[in-house]
Amino acid sequence: MIASVGSEGSIAVWDSESGALDCRLMGHIGPILCVAVNPIADEQIATGGEDHTVRLWDLKDIEPGSMNVQASREKVSGFNLQHFTLKGHEGGISVVRFTGDGRLLASASKDCEVRIWNPSRKAPSLVHKFIAHEAWVRDIQWQRDCTHIYSASTDGLIFAWQVPSRHHIKKKKRGAVQDKEGDH
Repeated sequence: MIASVGSEGSIAVWDSESGALDCRLMGHIGPILCVAVNPIADEQIATGGEDHTVRLWDLKDIEPGSMNVQASREKVSGFNLQHFTLKGHEGGISVVRFTGDGRLLASASKDCEVRIWNPSRKAPSLVHKFIAHEAWVRDIQWQRDCTHIYSASTDGLIFAWQVPSRHHIKKKKRGAVQDKEGDH
């Protein structure tokens, strides 16, 4: 699957093998600026728009081969699939990025903030926010163990932000017991 977004405000989901359009979705007011696919649950997509919102979409809610899918392909604006709207930013969203395990979603905006969200399919919520820069935040990147998130801005600075410890990925300790095959 490949997801693309456009200035007309729709999300297009494509079959990566055939190149065929699977469906087109709408919901943002105005241009969509960024998209991310959950690396663990690829049916969950996050988008960020010029409308100052992050939106979470669940492709399980649109049945393949249904009338809604067919209609979504025919309309330039797409099908208005039910989704969650995450509000709080005061500027267009420049980037959305899931953690490697898909448990958290970060968004960065022209409002100079970075926000961390719980992308739960039942009740997504804000986890934490950072007033990050003095100018538009252009990119963010998670540290693999989720202890930090890095932000880069048009102010020319890069910052490392400490993520609340309850969200860190705990490293598994190596046990003193080895399996029998490893003891040669």
